[in-house]
Amino acid sequence: AQEIPPLREGAREMRTAHRLDVGHAAMSQAFEGLGWTVVDLSGAGNGVPDVLIGHRRHGAFLIEFKSTNGRLRQSQIDFIQDWPRQIYVVRSVDDVVDVHNQLTRGRK
Repeated sequence: AQEIPPLREGAREMRTAHRLDVGHAAMSQAFEGLGWTVVDLSGAGNGVPDVLIGHRRHGAFLIEFKSTNGRLRQSQIDFIQDWPRQIYVVRSVDDVVDVHNQLTRGRK
């Protein structure tokens, strides 16, 4: 088991176990299959999206994975509203392809 370091003074405690949404691995693999590098952020907490995807030509983007009927938690809604760039909510491998196409449209 991974040891959790003590919190620095003044930090808020947010140590709830993180859950992976159904399809997390499949959606990550789909992004990778389309040429994206995927960094898992699912354990970060505080509403941080599940993954960061990056592509040499197309940049880096935050992605929140949700199951088909999954709902965003309030911390996730707050993070999305406060983040200065768009965050994509992806619910299926088909959504992965749609986001990929949107992010790469017109760019080689």
